[in-house]
Amino acid sequence: MSKKIAMAGLCLLLGGCTLLESVSELQPGDVPANWSQPVITSEKAWPDRGWWKGFASAELDTIMETAQRENLDIAIAKARVEQADALLRLAGSSLLPSVSARLGAREDGAIHNSAVTPTQTLSASASVSYELDFWGRNFENTRAAWRSLEASEFDQETVALTTVSSVANTYFRLLSLRDRLRLSKLNVANASKILELTRKQFAAGTISQLPVSQQESLVATLSAQAASLELQERQALGSLAVLLGKPVQDLVIAGETLEGLSAPQVSAGLTSELLARRPDVKSVEATLSAAQADLAAARAAYLPTISLTGDAGVTSTALAGLISGSNGAYSIGASLIQAVFRGGSLIAQNDRAYYRREELLASYRKAALNAFADADAALTGAATSGLQEQQQMVAAKSAADALRIAELQYKAGTVDFLTVLNAQQSFYSAQDQLAQTRAARLQAVVGLFRALGGGWQAPA
Repeated sequence: MSKKIAMAGLCLLLGGCTLLESVSELQPGDVPANWSQPVITSEKAWPDRGWWKGFASAELDTIMETAQRENLDIAIAKARVEQADALLRLAGSSLLPSVSARLGAREDGAIHNSAVTPTQTLSASASVSYELDFWGRNFENTRAAWRSLEASEFDQETVALTTVSSVANTYFRLLSLRDRLRLSKLNVANASKILELTRKQFAAGTISQLPVSQQESLVATLSAQAASLELQERQALGSLAVLLGKPVQDLVIAGETLEGLSAPQVSAGLTSELLARRPDVKSVEATLSAAQADLAAARAAYLPTISLTGDAGVTSTALAGLISGSNGAYSIGASLIQAVFRGGSLIAQNDRAYYRREELLASYRKAALNAFADADAALTGAATSGLQEQQQMVAAKSAADALRIAELQYKAGTVDFLTVLNAQQSFYSAQDQLAQTRAARLQAVVGLFRALGGGWQAPA
């Protein structure tokens, strides 16, 4: 049974309240008619819950499972949901009668002619009180707590989505750094070989000291870059360890390269469906609904409260006769309490609730506009990153061909060393940029999954 059904049943049982639906306060122009990028507008276009499996990495699948189980931010969000659930139960208790029981024992003594005559009295009673929620104030407070619980649940989903997206991005960054580090070390080795060749030519008197110094500078620069990449690789591993909730010393990532990973295709459905697939937007909507309930409760506070009370009990001077009918007593009463003067506190509470609702109305519209802009930018990023990778692959191949030709011509004596040096630098830069572009493409796909809600959908 859903919370909404349970709350509606309680409302019908106790009377005096109505269950309001979620609000939608968007302006006509807030929802765009179409995306900037041409997309497939079918139900299957939206991502599913296990969207990361499309990258075809068994290690990534395992890491994602670990993150969902061990990540500390997710654990914090779950604890907040439990707190909100407790607050809902606390608020709901105002809709139910309050029952209390009392047991008492008393001894009285009378003195006559220096003799004490004790009298023991035993009593038991129970009382029931219930505030009739005629104006719906208690229910509105309960409904506010209920929607706050929903907001906490949506926040938990947002944290989970953000976490798994960060895990995927960090994993791809780690493998990209390992690709770049491997290329950097190969470049250092290749540049060192050319350095040895230039030193031999200088020793033979065929070239001046200048090419030797230039190549020595290049080798030193590449070595420094390799050391920097080693540090970045370790930092990325540490970031991934934190996301997985474990010490970096215990984390072992077997992957060494981005090559072989797939970039899954994903598209967005109709623009009007996006808001139901973004937990962050649903959280703001639930918070807005809670504020509306707070406003309704504040307005109900102006009206009188009606309380029903009942007491029943027994009293006896003998334990054996405590429960006899002749010792019983009862009372039933009702009271109506109306606030007359509270120094303007009721008006202030109402004003605060009203402007809190106005604030959240603007926040809801802003969250919706951010969601559309985020998804639209992610669609563009996913489309352009694929083209960038293709172009960078062409550039890297051309740079490799140019370096190979330059080295052959230099050995044949048809070009000077400056030509080789320029070809080397272009080759190293193109290879490094290709590794970064490949990672950027995968991260752009992750960003698109996140912007589209990551396969999450609000429960019906």
